[in-house]
Amino acid sequence: MEGDLTVVYVRSPPEKGRANEEAREILAEYFGVSKSRVRLVKGQRSREKVFEVEGVGEP
Repeated sequence: MEGDLTVVYVRSPPEKGRANEEAREILAEYFGVSKSRVRLVKGQRSREKVFEVEGVGEP
């Protein structure tokens, strides 16, 4: 699914990785995978992030 974009809004503060973790949980639920299959690839401290969701879009 290269080029696809999913926008996620979180309520957690951007402190101690809480917002990143909430985004990870939301993405896992949305794509129907476990949290361990969602990895933050880029943007640890940025508003814009890139997550990799393992198992999505694979044949």
